[in-house]
Amino acid sequence: RLVRAGADVVVLHGPHVVHPVEQIRAGQRHGTVAWSVGNFFTGMGVYAEPGRPESPDDDKWHTSRTLEGLLVRVEIAAAPPGRAARSDVIVDALPLFVLNDRFLVENGFRRGPFSYRVLPLAACGEASPLDDWPPGAREHALSWLAGRRIALLSRARLRSPACESCASS
Repeated sequence: RLVRAGADVVVLHGPHVVHPVEQIRAGQRHGTVAWSVGNFFTGMGVYAEPGRPESPDDDKWHTSRTLEGLLVRVEIAAAPPGRAARSDVIVDALPLFVLNDRFLVENGFRRGPFSYRVLPLAACGEASPLDDWPPGAREHALSWLAGRRIALLSRARLRSPACESCASS
């Protein structure tokens, strides 16, 4: 309804997990709808950790899906003079992950209390640097983050051009 009424972009939030980003046609109009951008910063998923298998039955405290989010950027360029009033709209999404260090504290790598960081996840290659994580735990966490990035982008139905170039090299 919102696209049919004139919206070029609709960004929604609600279930605390990422849902698809889609191009919608409504009559003569088209627009981009991000059905749910997930979480930006949360303590949910505090018991999700590297090496623990995900289950569809996991609650919000045990699933890493509640640690994922999309930062949506909308760029609107006004139509040049003499052209129809329609603006050009570009929508980008940056995958995010809320990483806590409970895993490090509980396994003796770091003293408490737990800390939380919102990490942008790179389109391909190493998901995030994690330079302050100790060897062993760092590699384990990077592998986990890479898997979470793939799952998040798949669930959002997004594919980065950077991923295309990485896959072909």
